[in-house]
Amino acid sequence: MSGSNGYGQRHVGIVSRGTKMSRPNKRGLELSFHKGTKRWYKTINGKPKYFGDGAGVSDRESYKAALAAYRAHMDTLEQESVVDQVAVERGFPLNDQGRAMIQWAMQLGYIDADGKAAEPMRGQKAYAEIDRLGKAAFRGEPVVEPNRQRPRISKLRDDYMKTIDRRRKLTETQPETLTPKERISKAHHYNVKGGVELFVSFAETEARRFTFGDGRQTEKLLADYRESLVDKMIGGEYTSNTVNGKLRALRPFVRWCYENRNLDELPRNERQVFKQFSYEPNPKPLDLKIVKKLWKNADQRMKLFIALGCNCAMYAAEIGTLTPDDLFKSQDGTWYIASNRGKTGAPYKIKLWGITHQLIEAERDDPNDTDLLFLTRRGKSVGSWNAVRQAFTKLRDQLGIDATFSQLRDTTATQVERIAERVGNPELTSMILAHKDSRTARFYANKSPKLIDSSALDVAVDELESWYGLTLDETEQRKAS
Repeated sequence: MSGSNGYGQRHVGIVSRGTKMSRPNKRGLELSFHKGTKRWYKTINGKPKYFGDGAGVSDRESYKAALAAYRAHMDTLEQESVVDQVAVERGFPLNDQGRAMIQWAMQLGYIDADGKAAEPMRGQKAYAEIDRLGKAAFRGEPVVEPNRQRPRISKLRDDYMKTIDRRRKLTETQPETLTPKERISKAHHYNVKGGVELFVSFAETEARRFTFGDGRQTEKLLADYRESLVDKMIGGEYTSNTVNGKLRALRPFVRWCYENRNLDELPRNERQVFKQFSYEPNPKPLDLKIVKKLWKNADQRMKLFIALGCNCAMYAAEIGTLTPDDLFKSQDGTWYIASNRGKTGAPYKIKLWGITHQLIEAERDDPNDTDLLFLTRRGKSVGSWNAVRQAFTKLRDQLGIDATFSQLRDTTATQVERIAERVGNPELTSMILAHKDSRTARFYANKSPKLIDSSALDVAVDELESWYGLTLDETEQRKAS
């Protein structure tokens, strides 16, 4: 540190470590272009920092925008180095509260951009104000910058989902540009979107009580949100596994807000808020008479969902992620659903019963209007609005039956397991449930779902169809045709 007046010259230590390119820039540009991700970047302190998308090194408009973002970033680093210098010289903590205190003093005019007292005659006042704020920082009291406008949490959600959407797109088109942990499957993308959206809706209803972004208020907001999930778990609306999934989806969003300076500090109760509940799967297969009673009283759309649950062992939420690409017809005319299981990410390929395919064709939405197979009347995914589960619950309650949609999957799994034991092929159960099982890895290792050898499972699915014996009467046949 230099300077004899207690503040010294402008300190740019953070920036002056140097910026270097990963390879020579022959065009003389300040930024480099990464062809894999199609983004402009600069290597700062040994790590690449990205500043915007572009079509290529000749895309001048994107370069100008990226260059402006880069220079703004460097200005921020330079200002932060001044803030850190003042904090050190005054003996204040180098934490979020300490830095916020110095920035506040700068905005009030007590300190100029070089870290010096703005006016000599105000020096004593500046020192007194900084000392007062510094003591507050040491005590851990929140120090809010004046006139700071916090973005709405819905805006943060939208910005965050843009980064998630981008990673999802890269996972589909250029997976080699991402590490395995950075890749986002279709099901994971769906779960993240639903988990963050649920929290944002809760936060907006609590906006009068808590301000998201303020350290202490955010801690209280997160604690209350967890309690709301626990209440739903106690009430039977959610399982502990569902709550775990929603908490896992939210945690990266909270950290993203902090990393992008929209959260004063990471919640001190973070570990407790995101602590996972213990969960042990407890399959509860339904009696065949119960399944047939549900089937008999279901309308055509509900029959479709029941068929998918029984034929393909699908969860309710998973039905909402099905796309036209997941359907395909083999050379011998057999229809299949082939995709990746939402929970495990494992690929699967399951033969469709004739009645299942018939109902899919009758109920599917226009492929020109959506990239999903099924939507609600409002044009939303039947998964995101829990339409499948809600329709099933309504039917169940009307009939006075104690059952959940996931028990259809349990029923199928139990029956396939019996078939597997009889034919001496224990891999069948894992194949229809799409478990990540070392025994079934040889069937789908490094393969797309459509290339899986499902011949053994096809036979079991045919037997499963006979066991369920689900049919349509003449009126239902005409309607579904």
